[in-house]
Amino acid sequence: MRRLIYLFDSESSIDSLRFVSFFQHREPGIELVAIVDAAIADRHRLSALFDRHYVVPTASDPLDPCPMALGDVAEAAQAEFTGCSDIRVIGYGEYTPLVAAGLREHFNLDGMRVQEALVFRDKLVMKSVVGNAVRVPKSMRFDRATYAGSPGRYLQVLGQALGWPFIIKPVNAASALGTRIIRSALDADLAAAALAEFTGSFEAESYITGTLLHCEIVYRDKVPLVACCSRFNRPVLSLADGKCVGSIPLMPNDSLSVRAIEFCHLALAQTGIREGITHTELFLDETDELTFLETAARCPGGRVIEAYMETMGVNLLDLDQRLKAGLPVSVRCEPSGRGAFWAAIPKKAGRLIGMRDGVLDSTCEVRSFFKVGDVMRGRSNFEQIFGVVFVTALSYEAARRDFDNVANATFFDIEPA
Repeated sequence: MRRLIYLFDSESSIDSLRFVSFFQHREPGIELVAIVDAAIADRHRLSALFDRHYVVPTASDPLDPCPMALGDVAEAAQAEFTGCSDIRVIGYGEYTPLVAAGLREHFNLDGMRVQEALVFRDKLVMKSVVGNAVRVPKSMRFDRATYAGSPGRYLQVLGQALGWPFIIKPVNAASALGTRIIRSALDADLAAAALAEFTGSFEAESYITGTLLHCEIVYRDKVPLVACCSRFNRPVLSLADGKCVGSIPLMPNDSLSVRAIEFCHLALAQTGIREGITHTELFLDETDELTFLETAARCPGGRVIEAYMETMGVNLLDLDQRLKAGLPVSVRCEPSGRGAFWAAIPKKAGRLIGMRDGVLDSTCEVRSFFKVGDVMRGRSNFEQIFGVVFVTALSYEAARRDFDNVANATFFDIEPA
């Protein structure tokens, strides 16, 4: 019997298991165990998917957004590490790899260890490692104490070191949380707003303009098995400016895709990735140079997996999970002739009074997090948006034309609240 112990950091992570074949059609010889924190409320779904599940207190470490503490997880799951010789720990999501690695070390299991996992959880460590092989942005740790003593003067020091403008962002958060563009020493209010969103460590990083890409590479025994690449329509921070931000898969023979994947192979060869998927963001800048931005040992968010399924006929999440579970895999990845893309729809301040249909030529599915009559407030990032649109077309070219227009599309109407 093989026992798979999953660590989840969100409800949406659990929801994505609908794309994993052995969760939908249980294969013999597998036991499934889940560990979640108390903020995950849907216990009925856990009982339906897993043989057993454990709930630990929600952690509140000001330096780490992971909702679970290693000590609580090890204590809750102690009994699972007896009576079975084939156990695998799977950190599922952005924030769980370090706890999963700590659990493996605690019980002496195979798999990525803490020092290897740290590369995927601390952006400064990440850049120092992959920077041995590829181009990375200039960066340095943001000193909160020095900033508090003289905000404008400290921003001036950073600007002189990194160039204007520069970015400040958490070293271990996701979804553009706490991320701001600092254009001058007068932007102390922007920096203060970023620091107020997240209490952990920050970095300052040189700002790059150009085309933002993301690459997904699946590894087996440290060797790349399959790779896909997508292009964003705009930088992620454009969400805060009220623009739809999403990505569309690039065809395998696209020269930019070929360059980006080769670049990511070089970068990730410096890390400790063993089995499963990586999600890497990189820029093609205005000088036609590729620059590494960041990587994660997880599947991409949004509806990227579905876009690849539609355009390439490959389920990267299923591949990732089967490899981590030690199950056989079959790889088929080639263009289907159809097209698909996804985009996050930003919020706008006001009361929602209606949805718009037919804003694009292709077939659109909009999943909204608001209903008519709701009032929207606040700044958009990938965790705080109006909803997500998924677009499919009978041809890749038709999808690409709509992708060029989605940034300025309007999917709903509002009135002053």
